[in-house]
Amino acid sequence: MKRKQILIGISVLVLLLALAAGLSLAQGPRPPGMKTGVENKTGLAGGSDYIPVQGRLTDAGGNPLDGTYSLTFRLYDVSTGGTPLCSDTNSV
Repeated sequence: MKRKQILIGISVLVLLLALAAGLSLAQGPRPPGMKTGVENKTGLAGGSDYIPVQGRLTDAGGNPLDGTYSLTFRLYDVSTGGTPLCSDTNSV
């Protein structure tokens, strides 16, 4: 009886390993030139002079604001306090 349980356990383990190997091989190789999903993200020094930002202007009640507002964006090299590395003000 004990031998039968061991054989069943080994069989289940072999089947699980075969399934895992089959699933990993089923994906196949990546075509040449296809990105891996992990890209080298360059910062501002990489040539880009802007950081895209999206949002909604709302009042304290969550209602959309109407009119022209001045927004100032600042980048810091520390999480609190410090001196801004750069600043930009836009009217929206």
